[in-house]
Amino acid sequence: MKTWIRAALLTLLPLGLFVALWLNGRTTPQQSASLKQAGTLTRHTGGTVPFASLQGHVRIVNFWATWCPPCVKEIPELLRVAKSMEAEGVVLLAVNADGSEQPKAFVDEFLLQHPSGLGQFVVYGDEPFLAQFRVTALPTTFVLDRAGQLVERFEGGLDESSLRAALVKASARP
Repeated sequence: MKTWIRAALLTLLPLGLFVALWLNGRTTPQQSASLKQAGTLTRHTGGTVPFASLQGHVRIVNFWATWCPPCVKEIPELLRVAKSMEAEGVVLLAVNADGSEQPKAFVDEFLLQHPSGLGQFVVYGDEPFLAQFRVTALPTTFVLDRAGQLVERFEGGLDESSLRAALVKASARP
């Protein structure tokens, strides 16, 4: 009997821990409610943007990589939502996390293979920008309101209805 109980505990405990961690990361903000608004973004298409200059816009900050299947799967939904809410001041930042010294080359190749219109939204963040987000999994998406307050954090694949709900919540804040 003791062997059966031990086997059950050894099986169920890691499963329960995995589910708890997954649910915690899905929708619970883990950063402080207000990000520092630090750092500068370099656009894939050229030029730079200080992150603080986006104050006043609702932001979708999506960390993705060209080699990440869930990232690639959610790109069409992210683009559809961002483009449909652009008039309401929603900005999509697709932060590439390929981790290479030459990420632009990987993204260029990816965009040739996946023509989706993503290129105009791709950015690369500097260290101060990246440090404030503490991303531990890809994809990870943050929704920030106009004041830069964290409204929602999604780890793993994201569905369109959850993203839209978070954007509506962010847009309703002053």
